[in-house]
Amino acid sequence: MQLRSFYASPGSLALAIEDTTRVAVGIVGFIVLPNSTGEIRRLYVTEASRGSGLGRRLVQDLMARAEGLGLSRLVLNTLPTMTQAQALYKSLGFVACEPYIANPTDGVLFFERRLA
Repeated sequence: MQLRSFYASPGSLALAIEDTTRVAVGIVGFIVLPNSTGEIRRLYVTEASRGSGLGRRLVQDLMARAEGLGLSRLVLNTLPTMTQAQALYKSLGFVACEPYIANPTDGVLFFERRLA
């Protein structure tokens, strides 16, 4: 899969770079789905940067981008073992929802957040 085409505009890919080392420390993707929906994909923050609020800032940035595009809903999916990610999403107003895509991985959890 080509990242450039998968996350092509109006979607995007946000990369966080540490100021002093210029090393990537976080990434998150966003794609636009039908029905005024955006999907947040592949949030990752390096272990050394976890707890710094970076994941929150990345997701908040994508939420603002989605609102700017006029989308009415954001969705995402995560694994049951990713409890820190689930806590982050819930703290940002995401709630459990019905699956929005077929997923071959057992136990995947689905979340959504309505936008203004």
